[in-house]
Amino acid sequence: MNEYPNNLQVYNHPRRGCGSVFLGMLAALGVIAIVAVGAWLILEHRSSNTTEQTSTTQLQPQARSEAMMPYVVNSQSEVARALLEQDGFIVTGYNFYRTYDKDRWGLVKEQPLEAGKNYPIGTEVELVVWGEESSESVLATSKTLAPAVEATVTIPNLIGQYYDDIDFSNYPGLKITKEAEHSNRPTGMIVGQSIDAGTKVPETTHLTLFISSGPDKVTVPDVIGQNSDDATVRVEALKLNVKIVEETNDGNHEPGTVKSMAPAAGTSVKKGETVTIWVWR
Repeated sequence: MNEYPNNLQVYNHPRRGCGSVFLGMLAALGVIAIVAVGAWLILEHRSSNTTEQTSTTQLQPQARSEAMMPYVVNSQSEVARALLEQDGFIVTGYNFYRTYDKDRWGLVKEQPLEAGKNYPIGTEVELVVWGEESSESVLATSKTLAPAVEATVTIPNLIGQYYDDIDFSNYPGLKITKEAEHSNRPTGMIVGQSIDAGTKVPETTHLTLFISSGPDKVTVPDVIGQNSDDATVRVEALKLNVKIVEETNDGNHEPGTVKSMAPAAGTSVKKGETVTIWVWR
């Protein structure tokens, strides 16, 4: 009987079971989970704020300091202006370059600055545009880009007509002047004009007509008695040809001197004609 305890309290003392240990572990895990979730939420909030700030910064456009010059040659002037101003250039005006081809009016003639290169924003440019004004006299201040269309006239063909027979009231839009010109055509006939027939020009354009004054003539000089060489030089200086014919000398004349000539001295002849001189042998 001594093998067994006499004190029954040993058997009645309460013992900690496995359930209590498990509950303690669960509570610890819960605390850890709550701490972890809280830390994650804090980190996520910071990350979200950083991303938002970065995105906002990236979306803000950066101010440009330069712009690339577009290619505007042969563009309509109003289109070229829009392109330039869109890119930050300032169009100060239009310089019209003269042409009679109306199909080209309003087109940009040449590049204001080299295309494809960068220039500072606000660079001022002037467009050279085909028109009917002199490129040296006009800088348009109007925003109307096409040049004003003036009345035009067509140059007539007056060559071959006699100047005195023409009724110039038929050509009220032209300012006609005349110049004399030597010609083999009859005197008073129009042998040329400064602008080709059929050309369309603005009214009040100057047209010069070249009127024949007849052949260009000179007076045959008197070279009788002169040395043949000197006589030849003198005659040829007047744009005349010289033909020398030797004449038999009876010994009473100095050889090489001019005996006679034809046409006679003082005769008016056309340049290019031949003067014959007879020379003593």
